Amino acid sequence: MAFKLNEPLAKLLLFGASSSVMGSVQVSQTEKYVKFLTAFENECAVYVGGPNGQGEPAEIIHGIPDLEGCAEIGQGTGIYKGGLKAAVDGILKGKYKPLEFRFFVGSRE
Repeated sequence: MAFKLNEPLAKLLLFGASSSVMGSVQVSQTEKYVKFLTAFENECAVYVGGPNGQGEPAEIIHGIPDLEGCAEIGQGTGIYKGGLKAAVDGILKGKYKPLEFRFFVGSRE
């Protein structure tokens, strides 16, 4: 779907298409939004995951087992979901690279 992040795509990934924040970012979400844009603006892997949940925030998928806030999607798979805040903070600190993470909009569940 995309490999660079722009403002509308960032809003879609973070807040979902049906969210009331699509037009503008609520003040309470501004810091999260700006950090996300900064972390992923030049490199961002976004995929269409399936027809269900297209209006929901994207799911972040990665292979980093110790990322705070993540959970393994299936025991022993080595594939994890969640941990967006820790991923953004880690990218901004130089610990991770943006393409270590994938965003999926929608699912087949």
